[in-house]
Amino acid sequence: MAKKRVLVLGGGMSGLISAASLPASEFSVTVLEQGQHAGGQIRGWEDKDGDAMETGIHVLFPWYANLVALYERLGQPLPLVPTDGNFYILNGPLKKIVALETSPSLVGTLRGLLAYPMPVLDKLRFLRIIFDALTLTAKGAERYDHWTVSAYLASRKAGPELTAVLEILSVTIQALFGWEASAASFLKFTKHVFGSETQLEASCFLSQPTHRCMVQPLLDAIERNGGEVRLEEPIEKLVLEGDRIVEVKTSQAGYRDFDVVISALPAYVFRKLLPGELQPQFPALCRFQSAYVITLQMHYDRLVLDDGHCYISNRDEVIFDAIIDKTHHWDELQGQGSVLQVLIDNAREYRDAPDQVILDRVNRDLKTFFPKVGEGQLQKYHLQRHAQVFTETRPNYFSGVFRETETFLSNLLVAGDWTSTPYHYGMESAVVAGLRAANLLLKREGLPEQEILDVKFPRFTEMLARWRCG
Repeated sequence: MAKKRVLVLGGGMSGLISAASLPASEFSVTVLEQGQHAGGQIRGWEDKDGDAMETGIHVLFPWYANLVALYERLGQPLPLVPTDGNFYILNGPLKKIVALETSPSLVGTLRGLLAYPMPVLDKLRFLRIIFDALTLTAKGAERYDHWTVSAYLASRKAGPELTAVLEILSVTIQALFGWEASAASFLKFTKHVFGSETQLEASCFLSQPTHRCMVQPLLDAIERNGGEVRLEEPIEKLVLEGDRIVEVKTSQAGYRDFDVVISALPAYVFRKLLPGELQPQFPALCRFQSAYVITLQMHYDRLVLDDGHCYISNRDEVIFDAIIDKTHHWDELQGQGSVLQVLIDNAREYRDAPDQVILDRVNRDLKTFFPKVGEGQLQKYHLQRHAQVFTETRPNYFSGVFRETETFLSNLLVAGDWTSTPYHYGMESAVVAGLRAANLLLKREGLPEQEILDVKFPRFTEMLARWRCG
């Protein structure tokens, strides 16, 4: 029997996972990726000096069970570096670092919250917000999709200190300020942070660059299965006949030799590929747009940060919203100078700023919180501007995402972290979306499906959520 020919659009994480999960005995797979490197948000490479470069700060949250299980199945367990689980917050107005202690247990997290320096009323309101999030189902959280995070916090009478802390979750997770971001997304993430029964004891970093320990194992699996990943082939158009895609046009070629297409492209890209007459049928998709992110990797001649914590801010009087020193994580950097990764999410205000202006502002803020930076010599840096990354989660986002892997076209499946997954953003959601697409094809061929693990929450909070949301 002839193999099913599968064309995967997008060589990001979900596209690679879909391709790597389809066995060579039944499928012939080709992945088309527009960039020079596969991996999407986890892509990376070596520069001319052989130093590893990445596209951002990568944190594995404790509920990333499917991500961990995937690499164990591939025979390449992830090299995890556990954190202490706490949040280290750069308070711009006070020019100081404040720790919010958390714990794998809800009780431990609440204990840390009570110790956090903020007014007592704000602590009680924080507890109410956590309770709100824990006792919402996914659909219940989406009732707040037309609200912004700021509007939701105002409805809970959060004071300035509490608002400043919680809006960090909007900036660092959604790449949007609180007045721009969907409250539904905020509530879903809050439930996972404070309420999930986790796979990992704490959030983790990696002891190797992502392109080596995450991307390469997927590329190797695709190659073992007889598949192919073609780089620098941006998708330009989908040609339809009836309810089927009959041709995928790229900048290099036209592809017609396929049975099934899996689109693992961001939502804001997908709509533009449809024929003009079909685009009006998807008005929700036209709201979607890419976040604009700036990342900066800075190499020093000595250690300028004393630890490997991820420091975060809500961008109040601080240009960046996250910073980390990879020398404390990557095995290959042990004993060397600091390699700082700096993340500026929601960086539209700096879109036209020269690199030197951004670098000078980052240096100023680094020296404010980490005086040793002023003692080190910056040897080189690499600044990247990302205009095509993940889809923003602004209000009414959830009314526009696809809920199913199958689509209105008979030979088109969708993956990517903008499809309906337990929590829509991040590596875990990309894994789930990629596995779902692969599983649907495996099921059609009568083959065993890949296991997808559900995020687990305490039974009593789930009972309350079902009672509250119906």
